Amino acid sequence: MKLLAFVILASMASACALALEGNQSNNNLLNDGESVQPDESDITPAFINSCVFVDLNGTAAGQACFNRANPASISMEDLSCDGHNVYVLYTINTGSQVRKDVSDGCPHSASFPLPSGFFTIKYQACVDLFRIPDVCSNIISDHN
Repeated sequence: MKLLAFVILASMASACALALEGNQSNNNLLNDGESVQPDESDITPAFINSCVFVDLNGTAAGQACFNRANPASISMEDLSCDGHNVYVLYTINTGSQVRKDVSDGCPHSASFPLPSGFFTIKYQACVDLFRIPDVCSNIISDHN
Protein backbone atom coordinates (compact mmCIF):
# COMPACT_ATOMS: atom_id res chain seq x y z
CA MET A 1 0.00 0.00 0.00
CA LYS A 2 2.88 2.41 0.73
CA LEU A 3 4.32 1.81 -2.74
CA LEU A 4 0.97 2.60 -4.34
CA ALA A 5 0.71 5.86 -2.36
CA PHE A 6 4.23 6.80 -3.45
CA VAL A 7 3.41 6.12 -7.09
CA ILE A 8 0.27 8.26 -6.88
CA LEU A 9 2.14 11.16 -5.25
CA ALA A 10 5.04 10.82 -7.69
CA SER A 11 2.57 10.84 -10.58
CA MET A 12 0.88 13.95 -9.25
CA ALA A 13 4.23 15.70 -8.82
CA SER A 14 5.17 14.71 -12.36
CA ALA A 15 1.87 16.06 -13.67
CA CYS A 16 2.46 19.37 -11.89
CA ALA A 17 6.04 19.54 -13.11
CA LEU A 18 4.96 18.74 -16.67
CA ALA A 19 2.28 21.41 -16.54
CA LEU A 20 4.98 23.89 -15.55
CA GLU A 21 7.53 22.84 -18.18
CA GLY A 22 7.48 24.11 -21.74
CA ASN A 23 4.40 26.26 -21.37
CA GLN A 24 5.09 28.05 -24.65
CA SER A 25 1.67 27.55 -26.19
CA ASN A 26 -0.30 28.34 -23.00
CA ASN A 27 -2.45 25.32 -23.80
CA ASN A 28 -1.06 22.45 -21.73
CA LEU A 29 -3.24 19.45 -20.98
CA LEU A 30 -2.97 17.11 -18.03
CA ASN A 31 -3.73 13.40 -18.29
CA ASP A 32 -7.44 13.95 -17.70
CA GLY A 33 -7.69 16.73 -20.30
CA GLU A 34 -7.77 19.70 -17.93
CA SER A 35 -6.24 22.78 -19.49
CA VAL A 36 -3.85 24.75 -17.29
CA GLN A 37 -1.76 27.86 -17.81
CA PRO A 38 0.68 28.07 -14.86
CA ASP A 39 3.36 30.73 -14.62
CA GLU A 40 6.78 29.05 -14.45
CA SER A 41 8.22 31.82 -12.29
CA ASP A 42 5.80 31.11 -9.44
CA ILE A 43 6.50 27.45 -8.67
CA THR A 44 9.85 25.68 -8.96
CA PRO A 45 9.21 22.15 -10.31
CA ALA A 46 12.27 20.67 -8.57
CA PHE A 47 10.66 21.17 -5.16
CA ILE A 48 7.05 20.26 -5.91
CA ASN A 49 5.99 17.28 -3.88
CA SER A 50 2.30 17.12 -4.80
CA CYS A 51 -0.46 19.18 -6.42
CA VAL A 52 -4.23 19.21 -6.51
CA PHE A 53 -6.53 20.95 -9.01
CA VAL A 54 -10.06 22.26 -8.56
CA ASP A 55 -12.48 22.33 -11.51
CA LEU A 56 -15.39 24.68 -12.03
CA ASN A 57 -17.81 23.79 -14.83
CA GLY A 58 -15.24 21.51 -16.47
CA THR A 59 -12.42 24.06 -16.43
CA ALA A 60 -9.35 24.01 -14.18
CA ALA A 61 -10.05 26.95 -11.88
CA GLY A 62 -7.11 26.68 -9.49
CA GLN A 63 -4.21 24.58 -8.36
CA ALA A 64 -2.51 24.14 -5.00
CA CYS A 65 0.94 22.58 -4.69
CA PHE A 66 2.89 21.51 -1.63
CA ASN A 67 6.53 22.46 -2.12
CA ARG A 68 9.09 20.42 -0.21
CA ALA A 69 11.83 23.03 -0.19
CA ASN A 70 13.74 24.61 2.63
CA PRO A 71 11.59 26.22 3.91
CA ALA A 72 8.52 24.26 2.84
CA SER A 73 5.58 26.18 1.40
CA ILE A 74 2.17 25.74 -0.12
CA SER A 75 1.33 27.55 -3.35
CA MET A 76 -2.04 28.46 -4.81
CA GLU A 77 -2.77 29.74 -8.30
CA ASP A 78 -5.90 31.07 -10.00
CA LEU A 79 -6.08 29.47 -13.46
CA SER A 80 -9.47 30.38 -14.89
CA CYS A 81 -9.74 34.20 -14.91
CA ASP A 82 -13.47 33.90 -14.17
CA GLY A 83 -13.80 36.51 -11.41
CA HIS A 84 -13.92 33.94 -8.59
CA ASN A 85 -11.17 33.96 -5.98
CA VAL A 86 -9.37 30.72 -5.18
CA TYR A 87 -8.00 29.55 -1.87
CA VAL A 88 -6.22 26.64 -0.24
CA LEU A 89 -7.36 24.94 2.96
CA TYR A 90 -4.73 23.02 4.88
CA THR A 91 -4.07 21.35 8.20
CA ILE A 92 -0.62 20.56 9.58
CA ASN A 93 -0.44 17.45 11.74
CA THR A 94 -3.55 17.62 13.91
CA GLY A 95 -3.72 21.41 14.12
CA SER A 96 -6.47 23.78 13.11
CA GLN A 97 -7.51 24.25 9.50
CA VAL A 98 -5.92 27.29 7.81
CA ARG A 99 -7.33 29.18 4.82
CA LYS A 100 -5.08 31.19 2.50
CA ASP A 101 -6.68 33.21 -0.31
CA VAL A 102 -5.43 34.33 -3.70
CA SER A 103 -7.69 37.29 -4.34
CA ASP A 104 -5.74 39.29 -6.90
CA GLY A 105 -7.41 37.56 -9.83
CA CYS A 106 -5.91 35.66 -12.69
CA PRO A 107 -3.22 34.80 -13.48
CA HIS A 108 -2.05 35.37 -9.93
CA SER A 109 -0.49 32.99 -7.52
CA ALA A 110 0.77 33.12 -3.98
CA SER A 111 3.12 31.04 -1.90
CA PHE A 112 2.69 30.67 1.84
CA PRO A 113 5.55 29.51 4.11
CA LEU A 114 5.07 26.44 6.29
CA PRO A 115 6.88 25.37 9.48
CA SER A 116 10.26 23.69 9.31
CA GLY A 117 10.88 20.11 10.36
CA PHE A 118 8.86 16.97 9.76
CA PHE A 119 5.09 17.33 9.50
CA THR A 120 2.08 15.88 7.74
CA ILE A 121 -0.08 18.24 5.70
CA LYS A 122 -3.60 17.72 4.36
CA TYR A 123 -4.78 20.27 1.82
CA GLN A 124 -7.27 21.06 -0.92
CA ALA A 125 -7.85 23.80 -3.48
CA CYS A 126 -11.17 25.66 -3.53
CA VAL A 127 -13.07 28.26 -5.55
CA ASP A 128 -14.96 30.95 -3.64
CA LEU A 129 -18.46 31.08 -5.13
CA PHE A 130 -19.67 33.83 -2.81
CA ARG A 131 -23.14 32.95 -1.54
CA ILE A 132 -23.44 29.37 -2.78
CA PRO A 133 -21.34 26.47 -1.46
CA ASP A 134 -17.74 26.63 -2.66
CA VAL A 135 -16.30 23.99 -4.97
CA CYS A 136 -13.22 22.19 -3.64
CA SER A 137 -10.87 19.49 -4.84
CA ASN A 138 -10.31 16.24 -3.01
CA ILE A 139 -8.16 16.46 0.10
CA ILE A 140 -4.62 15.23 -0.41
CA SER A 141 -2.20 14.20 2.33
CA ASP A 142 1.57 14.63 2.15
CA HIS A 143 4.54 15.14 4.44
CA ASN A 144 7.74 17.12 4.68
